[in-house]
Amino acid sequence: MAKARVSDNRKRKPGRPKVGAVLVGVRIPPDLLAKLDHFIADQKTRVRWKMGRPKAIRTVLEFALEQLQEAFDKEDAAAAMRKKRSEASHSGRPVRR
Repeated sequence: MAKARVSDNRKRKPGRPKVGAVLVGVRIPPDLLAKLDHFIADQKTRVRWKMGRPKAIRTVLEFALEQLQEAFDKEDAAAAMRKKRSEASHSGRPVRR
């Protein structure tokens, strides 16, 4: 008696496997795209491999967000100090610096 073969008839979908990221389609003006390409060319001389546009966009975006967060944190700290000084000046106590 022959054994029954179990087969998996599900077809695989073509293309890349899912990586847990969201695709974001963005239109980039030509002048900004030229700056991005210049950044990519500059990185090629630094790291000895050519970075693609998607990787370059992710790199620049990550760096910009980190810098903005640092700036916001500094501004929040400065605002807290201003508030503390303002409260101290209204209470008649000397301000510690």
